[in-house]
Amino acid sequence: VSEYDNDYYRLSADVEHELNTWNYVYGEAGYGRRDYLDRPARNAQGQLFTSNPKREYVYQNLKAGWRFEPRKAATFQIDVRHGQREDEFAGYGNYNETAINVGMLLKPKRQIKVHVDAGYWTRDYPNAFAFDEPTAGASESEGWDGQCKLDWRWSKHMASNALWRYEKDTGSDLRYQFERTVITVGMEYTM
Repeated sequence: VSEYDNDYYRLSADVEHELNTWNYVYGEAGYGRRDYLDRPARNAQGQLFTSNPKREYVYQNLKAGWRFEPRKAATFQIDVRHGQREDEFAGYGNYNETAINVGMLLKPKRQIKVHVDAGYWTRDYPNAFAFDEPTAGASESEGWDGQCKLDWRWSKHMASNALWRYEKDTGSDLRYQFERTVITVGMEYTM
């Protein structure tokens, strides 16, 4: 659907500091822009008119985190991110988002890696309405996700992997609620 075609640009900078042999703190600042080619923006009342200008969003975010590496075989981390999106036309699509993520990487053997991650986020749209209908109240959403991935390199050239990923998005607008589980299994050959 050409209405979803867009150009997306992102620029980010990150920094990491070693507190001691096992502890690290890190941060990231990011800026992005998404320009839709054929999708009109919503006006301040949430209405779509073909005469409205094309949809353009600006994204800004900050992330801070801590990573703990007690041994070469284990890494644990936690980070918090705050971001916002600005709708360049009337501000209808603006949102503020806060997310927290925790993760763990285990290497029980040199050729095996297990990644486990979980996250929670909340997003509020100060100018938008659920169902784009002013009588439906403010639009808000929250979500959870988690994944577990196993990587196994069983020879110099061959590896396999398996991934289980779960996502759930809830909120005041039923059109955007979903629950999804994805399972993938793969093989890799490296020359």
